[in-house]
Amino acid sequence: MPKIREPGTRPQPEKNTADLQGQSNTAPVQKQQIGKPFPPGISGNPGGKPTGTRDVINKAFLRDFVAGWRDYGTEAIKAMAKNQPAQFVQVAAALLPKQAEVDVTHHYGVSDKPATADEWASQYSDGERSTAH
Repeated sequence: MPKIREPGTRPQPEKNTADLQGQSNTAPVQKQQIGKPFPPGISGNPGGKPTGTRDVINKAFLRDFVAGWRDYGTEAIKAMAKNQPAQFVQVAAALLPKQAEVDVTHHYGVSDKPATADEWASQYSDGERSTAH
């Protein structure tokens, strides 16, 4: 029957009692902590990430990308829209925010008495009224 372990611990490999020379079978098994092994305020890497290769590559890539964008960006967008419209739409969709808040307010005028159908139609229609009722 499998052993049930406590949440937040990793399963430990079982020890072969033949390999244990002179140790009892009742030795406590240490549990490994999953997650944050360091107390608050203490880092596992107090010196931080060394500045070096990764930062240099990132900065160089962005510098070169900006230069290429200045030279070919607009033409590249137009060519993609013309030659690869599906990918163009995917790129455009990826640039849009995943969620947007929209506040829509309609101002139809405020009055103490409601407008009649004719008044409303004359104010908000394009001048043509339907004769069907």
